[in-house]
Amino acid sequence: MLPKEVYNKEQELLQYIETLGISKDKIFNKDLFLQLFVHKSYAADYKEITDHNERLEFLGDGILGAVINKLLFVNYPEKDESELTLYKIALVREETLAVAAKQIGLNNQIFISKGEEKMDGRNKNAILADCMEALL
Repeated sequence: MLPKEVYNKEQELLQYIETLGISKDKIFNKDLFLQLFVHKSYAADYKEITDHNERLEFLGDGILGAVINKLLFVNYPEKDESELTLYKIALVREETLAVAAKQIGLNNQIFISKGEEKMDGRNKNAILADCMEALL
């Protein structure tokens, strides 16, 4: 369950996702879509919230790894496994994902706790990287 604040921002989030080239018509589960923007710190502030983006982050992490593996495997046939692994580590590391999240404005869409907000949570690499993985 998500709070009304999240549902109130639904149209804005749908417009945001379209700026990324993703049609809102492709979103089949609006609750799951909205959940990807909810950080666990925000959920901890509201007893009625039972959902946040950690499970989606887990799924996105696996998808990202598989996609990167395939791209590296196909595009670098001359590289051995250890070199491909080093490339993958560089591409999927927290800092890289956080930069990508900021570039697409994801930091402005995340629901975080008041405490995280005070501690500049919108710019924390861990929060941004996790949300980026959830988006994938």
